Amino acid sequence: MLAGKKPFPRKQNEPSGRVKNRISFRRIGRSIPFLACLSEKEFREIEEVAIQKQFAKNEMILCEDETLDFFYFVSAGKIKVVKTSSEGKEHIIAVRGQGDFFGEMGMLDGKTAPAAVIAMEPCEVALISKSDFNRLLMNNEQVLREMIIMLAKRLREAWFDLSILRKTSAENRVRAYLDFLGKQFGVQDSRGILINLRMTHKELADCTCLSRETVSRNILKLVKSDEILVLPGKFILLRCEWRSKCETGGGLNP
Repeated sequence: MLAGKKPFPRKQNEPSGRVKNRISFRRIGRSIPFLACLSEKEFREIEEVAIQKQFAKNEMILCEDETLDFFYFVSAGKIKVVKTSSEGKEHIIAVRGQGDFFGEMGMLDGKTAPAAVIAMEPCEVALISKSDFNRLLMNNEQVLREMIIMLAKRLREAWFDLSILRKTSAENRVRAYLDFLGKQFGVQDSRGILINLRMTHKELADCTCLSRETVSRNILKLVKSDEILVLPGKFILLRCEWRSKCETGGGLNP
């Protein structure tokens, strides 16, 4: 059983989540390359059909093997993409934040969702139905070009995920994943790079295929070496010492 709550009962093909009044899709849509390339008229057509929904923390947004009838955009908050093994072990294969998206594979190949998607915190998600996606986007050559670039980026992320799992040292797995989070969600300040994402030791363990206890030991080790600082609310700060060590290649080898 997945860690997220079960989806709310709903009619067939209707996405879960509580419907809220439609708000402007513009605030996130124009930051997404394959929507940013649309003309104003084309973008307004997307705005008209976008459905905005809210999800609570740990609420299931999309079930593994569910038929993909919608393309999803994260308007606010963060979600995790989770794959469950035959033994019931969960592995977080991706974390997505505001302005990101998911469900693109089903839109393109017509197959079911390869993994489940769960809200990591209260979040808002905008949805576009498959029929609207095909009608408004799939005939636009520039949109298709941007989608190819998007898929190449996702493939590189998958390769990076595999490179983490190939590391035999638990410490280097934790280091590599924290460095990845710093690049994806990091905010620079005078002390270093603040990872603007709350993650528990259990979630970090699920991302790196380690036990929670192992992750906790390595986080403590990094704190004691003054490379990271754990702030209230489970935020992690990568201190200046961290960046200098990464730039020299220290700690990120197999």
